Amino acid sequence: MPGRVMSVAPDAGSIRHTGTAGDVLDIVLAGFGVAGQLHASFFRTMGDRCRIAAIVDPVPLRRRQAAELYPGALICRDIDEALTSCKGHVVIDCCVPSCLYTTLLERALNIRIPQAVLIEKPLGWTPHEAERLLSLCDNPEVRYLDTYSCSTGISRLKTFLEKNPAPVSELRVVFTKDRRHDSLQQRGFADGTAPEAWLIEGPHLASIALALGGPIQSLLHAESFDMPFRDHAPLMAHGGGRAVLRHRNGIVTTLETHLFSPLNRRSVEVRLADRTACRLELPPSGATALCSTLTVEKDGRTILTETLPDSPMEACLREALCSHDPRRLDPRQGLLVSQTLHEIMEACRQPHDTAFHELTA
Repeated sequence: MPGRVMSVAPDAGSIRHTGTAGDVLDIVLAGFGVAGQLHASFFRTMGDRCRIAAIVDPVPLRRRQAAELYPGALICRDIDEALTSCKGHVVIDCCVPSCLYTTLLERALNIRIPQAVLIEKPLGWTPHEAERLLSLCDNPEVRYLDTYSCSTGISRLKTFLEKNPAPVSELRVVFTKDRRHDSLQQRGFADGTAPEAWLIEGPHLASIALALGGPIQSLLHAESFDMPFRDHAPLMAHGGGRAVLRHRNGIVTTLETHLFSPLNRRSVEVRLADRTACRLELPPSGATALCSTLTVEKDGRTILTETLPDSPMEACLREALCSHDPRRLDPRQGLLVSQTLHEIMEACRQPHDTAFHELTA
């Protein structure tokens, strides 16, 4: 057995919300890469609730892009200038590599206390990193953007499972895509030693496993493989991985990812003890039709098919800015994800008797 995860579910904590209903929040966007641009496009649609007051990025090209797209925002090289210039209710949206979260937040708090801080998953690649960040979370309030916690499809699947009297016996979460153009250097990993598949999709997979299966007792198996595809940029994301987890309630979850696949798929499969099988197809990366499809079969016969509008990131950001009950965004949930990822990646660094070379699509 590679290791033990032993995740401990955090308590819900107090109920707080960002500002009051009439506040217009000043968004300070830290980072204007892929995630930052995606977040900015959403904030632009919420003019009655927020405005992009400043965009921070150390890369000159990105600052020029930000200035062209958001002429009303202050474009800065560092967080100091942005926080000094903004006078309203400030919310910092961290869209930088997770290894920079703590440094960025510590620096920001030396300048002013923002109303809230939004942080993407994971909190850190080790429990120590995540706990260090959590130590800064009391003031200001830090909201953990776990995208799939706000997915309509995941919520519908959870509701179905809760109402079905038969217990869940097995979960399988599969993410496949062609991510050849995703540089690991932008994620804070420039040495090429980490299991790449888990760096890219691991946070999503671990989050869904915890959301549907509950606290994890142990890691039964973990592995990854690399592929020699390096033609567009240094340290291109590639390869795949597979992990098997046992939850405290006895459920066994298999996580699979393949980053160099002609398929673009995000699916969750659930098997229940009464021979009921559920399949949830989530919106794939870059999809234009943002919807999830839930299919339920019993004894090989389809008994339910639902297609639901589903834009997980938009729902997550809206929850972070507008909700009066942000417990789903409790940053302590991120500690469980970091614990799980750390165990998986440590196991993948160990030699295996047999290599896992193919993933089931």
